[in-house]
Amino acid sequence: MVKRNKQAIMQLVVDNPFNGDFYNTELELPATKAEIKDAMHRGRAVGRNPETFGLVITQCTALPDLASVDFDRPTIDELNFFAKRLEQLTEWEQTALNRVFNQRMEEGAYRTGVPMKELINLTYGLDCVIIAPGVENDAQLGQFVIENDLNEDVSSISENALYLLDKSRIGKLQREIEGGKYVDGNYIVTTAYELPEVYDGVHLPELPGQTEDEEDYVFRLEVAKAPEGEQERPPEERQWISLPAEKEKVAEQIREQCGEGIENCVYYGFESAIPQIGEEMFGTMQEFDLLNEIAQRYSAMSDMEQITFKAVLEHERPENLAEAVEVMEHLPEYQLDYVSWDEADFFASHLLHHLDTEYDARWLHNFTFRKEDALLIEQLGAGITGYGIVSARGESLYRLASYPEPKTGVSDSEQWEVVEVLGRKALFANERIKTEDIPEGMYRYDLRDNGLGWFSSIEKSVKVNHAGTLLFTEDIELNAGEYIAFADGDSPNFLGYTMTVEEFRNMQEQENQMGGMQL
Repeated sequence: MVKRNKQAIMQLVVDNPFNGDFYNTELELPATKAEIKDAMHRGRAVGRNPETFGLVITQCTALPDLASVDFDRPTIDELNFFAKRLEQLTEWEQTALNRVFNQRMEEGAYRTGVPMKELINLTYGLDCVIIAPGVENDAQLGQFVIENDLNEDVSSISENALYLLDKSRIGKLQREIEGGKYVDGNYIVTTAYELPEVYDGVHLPELPGQTEDEEDYVFRLEVAKAPEGEQERPPEERQWISLPAEKEKVAEQIREQCGEGIENCVYYGFESAIPQIGEEMFGTMQEFDLLNEIAQRYSAMSDMEQITFKAVLEHERPENLAEAVEVMEHLPEYQLDYVSWDEADFFASHLLHHLDTEYDARWLHNFTFRKEDALLIEQLGAGITGYGIVSARGESLYRLASYPEPKTGVSDSEQWEVVEVLGRKALFANERIKTEDIPEGMYRYDLRDNGLGWFSSIEKSVKVNHAGTLLFTEDIELNAGEYIAFADGDSPNFLGYTMTVEEFRNMQEQENQMGGMQL
């Protein structure tokens, strides 16, 4: 197996037909077929015309300026091949590539986008580019010319007279003759470089030694005979096997290599085309049959079945292979909303499912649902995944759901989010807390929503646009209108951890004793 050094981050952009926005999914390149397929699944690209995809390089280690340009109708395969070529280039060749690419940029060759054919071909023939490392100005170039006898006139001067030469003038003359440039601490000459045509724009060239990752697989195991003692088997005694596979053929292959049966071997490497089934779920080679069964059944699935399976795995979080197989057994009992990207998308989709078919969905495109969108998903027992919204087993995503009753009481073990607001720490909850349910020694205040999803004020009691409840260990002083409006930067800052009421009280007492923040 070839170990990939990621060279670039590509963003796959696909239009969202529901709200007129876009789906954005990132993929590190170079990538295997399995990684590309999963990115397509996450990016809602299944069943879509590839010519409509937007492909953007957001980061490129070897060629940083590539992140600032548009491409002329690239394909994922072309971008992936380009990343593989970058992986093969030496540091010297990468420096040359940067200069050749930037020179074409400066000449305006890419005003209408970078052609992938040319970009790939730029990675070849770079040995014609001259690089003088550490030469940053004309004086240093002049010294370089003298030391390397690059100028016949200068070479004819006796060594005793070299100190009289103006190195800056010599360097300038050499630079003007060659058309060289000083770039990032190097002197680079590209005049001898001619763009080769290795890639014809249709058939991608072969990359020797890098064909193994192009193999289709669901799982891949690096296996070897069990070690003697604690000493691992060396790489030459190991072999990679791909699943699904016929067990008899794999067993024969392993016996030839290891002299052992499958169950008597150990594995040193684990690769998965299903991100939710990793090495932590595969214990020993005793589970080989179970792993192979998953691979066989997954390979036989349609794209949408594979997407649903991964969504359910992400939602249910099985702990072992047996539980993953159980998900497969019950897969038809789950529903997946592949179009919705988040809670707000799904809330609008759920509404439209129950509204008149003539209702214009555009009214919901920019509608803010505050906390109700997440609350609806919770009530349905559904889950948000990277592949869409998935239902609970045996449940419909679009069943009618009752609005939950207001929460009563506060348990001692309940975890509250800790926030900082108005220079004080407080506990936050989405729900309303009745006056009679406020823990002893705590003070309750309500937050108001401005109707656009933002906290607008803190008040003693909010009836409409309630956005949450705050508990303080001390009373706070409101204005005559019984509220404090938030200015920019004053709204609650969520500190990223939770506490029970008792833990919060103890923390506040300790801070007060240490002379910390006074609440």
